[in-house]
Amino acid sequence: MSLVEDTTKVGPDRAIRLWLAGSPLLPRLLRTRGSPPRAGGEPLDAARLTRWRATAAAGDPALFRERLAMDGLATDPVATAPTTGIPGPTDPAPGLDIILEVSRRLIASPSSSRGPDAGGPAGGSASKAETPVPFREVCAAFVDVARPRVEWSRLAGGIAFSPAARASLERELLNRLSVVSTPALLDEFTMFRALHPKLSSLFGFMENEAPDQQYRRFLEALFADGLMGFFSKYPVLARLMGTLTVLWVNKVNGLLERLAADEAELLAKLTSACTTGDCRGRAGAVTNVRTGLSDPHNGWLTVLILEFENDARLVYKPRDMGPDEAFTRLVRWLGAHDPALALRTPWVLNRGTCGWM
Repeated sequence: MSLVEDTTKVGPDRAIRLWLAGSPLLPRLLRTRGSPPRAGGEPLDAARLTRWRATAAAGDPALFRERLAMDGLATDPVATAPTTGIPGPTDPAPGLDIILEVSRRLIASPSSSRGPDAGGPAGGSASKAETPVPFREVCAAFVDVARPRVEWSRLAGGIAFSPAARASLERELLNRLSVVSTPALLDEFTMFRALHPKLSSLFGFMENEAPDQQYRRFLEALFADGLMGFFSKYPVLARLMGTLTVLWVNKVNGLLERLAADEAELLAKLTSACTTGDCRGRAGAVTNVRTGLSDPHNGWLTVLILEFENDARLVYKPRDMGPDEAFTRLVRWLGAHDPALALRTPWVLNRGTCGWM
């Protein structure tokens, strides 16, 4: 399959076919359950099951049963698996709308606006203070689509995020998308360079061309059909990048919802953290958000640290903080019984499914 397909049309049907191609094997088998036999062959679901058995267990039935048991499946997963919870081709899929919007935006906007010098908090080239992000322009297209989906209006009270703090949250998504997409993009760029060498390398003369000109041409080829040709070759990557974008939006909106709900208690604690100088009696805006501080779980939820203008720091943990509360009480009890064991303890606000400290 060529890097860029002939058509530049991006419709729901094409995106859905791409999305289904990146689905796990069992849902794909179930979607074709009961399909009629193909000309001169077995039904599509049976053919896929046969290929799965040959790939996963070298055709050995006993070994294949062990492999199925690892996923809690019976010998014939197509016949015995429940249909509930298995989306059909027309059902909404998290991230599919992201892929569609990214593709349409890339086709609608001039390719030059997506070059290495494009602006935006997450788009464009990295500043000297930032670590360069491989294939930043591709990943920034997803960040551009995610940005308006963040519901900043939930924070109507006293806690606000500065542009730098919002950019630090976006950078988490940008970096993660780059990590998962760089291997495939690098392979495609290497192939593109081999098929489209510089004129100077062919004829041995100095070419008046910018050092990044090949890379710019590669981006133009990728964006010409809205990444559809690229994702047709890597459908699992399309599904992964769309899903990661949705999870990031949900995570940030969840953080904002929790901030709004706990705002009164949090502001009371934050304003008491500074009693001198310009920050007396106020927390100020969030100036930075430190991300990637824990292993992701339950839909890419991680520990975040919010840094405020008054130098106060607020740790958000998306889990039950009962153990943190218990440890704090233990340390205070020890300090009360033996001054030599007195230690500073963090303030903890436990909300059951999440908390602050």
